[in-house]
Amino acid sequence: MKRFFLITAFILLGNIVFAQNTKISILDHLTANVSYKHSLYSTDMSRTNLVLDFYAGYKFKNKISVGPVLSQNFMLNNIEQTYKHQACLGLGIRYLIFELERNNGKASVEPYINLLRDTENNNFTYYDAGVNFLLPAARNCFIGIGIMHYFYDNGQKNHFTSYLSIGIRL
Repeated sequence: MKRFFLITAFILLGNIVFAQNTKISILDHLTANVSYKHSLYSTDMSRTNLVLDFYAGYKFKNKISVGPVLSQNFMLNNIEQTYKHQACLGLGIRYLIFELERNNGKASVEPYINLLRDTENNNFTYYDAGVNFLLPAARNCFIGIGIMHYFYDNGQKNHFTSYLSIGIRL
């Protein structure tokens, strides 16, 4: 009887010592990233767009995340050698479609779409659609490709631009 009691005590002690808390907190569902986007080709070749984005979102079922996007746009005019910069605020949606786990980290593919509005002058609205590729060797870094379409309210010509992006997931 003593032997049975000692074996049971050691088994229970092992379960207590090595037990993990699996309660999911709200912090497990938060995601954020910072990215820099540089235009490659534009239908209006007289300008180059540089964009710095900050996205903070809430993940649902570890696949889809929704949240606000804060963006700083720098529009360089190649002909006049001038630039404008404008802050934009909008909403972003991301969906994790593929995730592969390797020894040195995770590789994932995450398409997204952002809809943003100029907050300073209300001159334009733009959408931004692209795909981020999370690199397994650099755990929180990603590269991406995408397009932006600008819709102007002040009579300027609407235009598309394609871009390459790099970023860090926080």
